[in-house]
Amino acid sequence: MIKTNIKKSLLLASISLIGLSSAFASDRMPDKENVASSSLSESPQKSLRDMPLEILGKIADNLPPKDLVRLQNLTGDKLLADKTHSPEFYRQNVNVMTFDMLNFNEANALIMFLQEAPQDACTSLKLENFTLEMLRRMLPYGNKLVSLDLKDNKIGDAGAQAIAKSQTLSNLTALNLDRNQICDDGVQAIAESPSLSKLTSLSLNNAFISVTGVQTIVNSPILANLTSLNLEHNRIGVAWELALADFRILNKLTVLNLSHNWISDTGVQVIAKSPALANLTSLNLEHNRISVNGAQAIVNSPILANLRILALAGNQIGDTGAQAIVASPTLVSLTSLEIGANPISAAGRLAIKTRCPFARI
Repeated sequence: MIKTNIKKSLLLASISLIGLSSAFASDRMPDKENVASSSLSESPQKSLRDMPLEILGKIADNLPPKDLVRLQNLTGDKLLADKTHSPEFYRQNVNVMTFDMLNFNEANALIMFLQEAPQDACTSLKLENFTLEMLRRMLPYGNKLVSLDLKDNKIGDAGAQAIAKSQTLSNLTALNLDRNQICDDGVQAIAESPSLSKLTSLSLNNAFISVTGVQTIVNSPILANLTSLNLEHNRIGVAWELALADFRILNKLTVLNLSHNWISDTGVQVIAKSPALANLTSLNLEHNRISVNGAQAIVNSPILANLRILALAGNQIGDTGAQAIVASPTLVSLTSLEIGANPISAAGRLAIKTRCPFARI
């Protein structure tokens, strides 16, 4: 009878966790319809707190680190706390780790692991809801990192400056600082940091960058190895038109994202004439202020002949601009074209789809 009850509890727990795993991934609790009808699924938090430790431990052993931390937060269980507060916990997934809302003890365990980890361990780290103080304590042990994703942490210029001053990030090739309220001072610190000279990918989506910040990035010898630059959602508008006029240093870029930046036809014309951008294979100019003239500048540019991905959704290129792109003898390498949310007629859509089946309108 005892064995039967344990098996039944394990089965119900597993069914319940299917809903919980989805909830963890989407930061919400599961709908009742998606979870088995049982006392375990009616109230996930209550049912998890009431679950026998033996079963809870088996479940915990099969969860990735991020979900294990959240499971501990739901249950408040000491067994799980022992797991997440020890360096051994972080050895379960050492190459690519994602952690959300670590408390003080969990952050300490992560830092201890980074300090003790072998050279090939934890080369990629993603930290969500990580405080500036935790970041400062972690940085001295980041010498093994090649990729650091810190988006959505609101670390501001102080966080960017702490990263720039760190002597342990010299192996870093990818840095994501999206949505961190970083302004020109933080950008300048990154752009002038010798420790970050190996960066090939930099993302500053939704920062607070002005003309000065853009010019700092595009004229930085430290950032000369960048192959991917994301400055989406900065509303920098004319800044690119000014900064790109002397665009010389970032000549290795293959991916450039300037969507949501109020860029006009003049800005597109500057991009289309910049020899430094001859290696671009992906250009995102979605949701700007680009008309048929900007589209024509792209079509007529031999510099942009290597483009495979072109995104111009949310502009004003119209039928003429869209048809010029799909008929271009220059853009023959395109495999992806995004031109939705443009004023394109039904007849224009049909003509574009006939000529370019992969276009998304």
